[in-house]
Amino acid sequence: MKRILLLLLLTALWLSTACGVSYTDSVPSEALGSAVLSALPSPDDYALYGQDYVSAYFPVSDNPTDFYIAYSVTAEDVGEFGIFRMADEEGAKLMKSAIDSYLNDMRSTQLSFLQTYAPREVAKLEEAEARVLGSYAVYAILSQEDRATLFETIDKQIKQ
Repeated sequence: MKRILLLLLLTALWLSTACGVSYTDSVPSEALGSAVLSALPSPDDYALYGQDYVSAYFPVSDNPTDFYIAYSVTAEDVGEFGIFRMADEEGAKLMKSAIDSYLNDMRSTQLSFLQTYAPREVAKLEEAEARVLGSYAVYAILSQEDRATLFETIDKQIKQ
């Protein structure tokens, strides 16, 4: 009987760790953003948005603990990514909703312009992606390869 209970307990423990991914919330967004920039091909081509940008474009009831939003300063590159560290996963989900609205607004207002001015950049905006990783909300308007690099880099930094 004791062996059966022990086996059931070990199975439950294994299932709980195998099924869920756990993320730390202790890494500042700036550290994550710097790691991402270091992993991208042209890190010097990015500048940062500040608090005014966040207030204007990402209105949520819970302000982020910190954030890091980088955008390409190259005229023909729409590359941009953002990392928001929220108080908890619920806050990150709320921020992701704000990010989704932001991305949809960008698509509706800038897509036709890009098709004429920088057609090679259209895919970045069309395929822009947002994710919740624990208490972080992250978005990427990057090439498929750079998006993968961004999410892999962040995942390695915060996965427990």
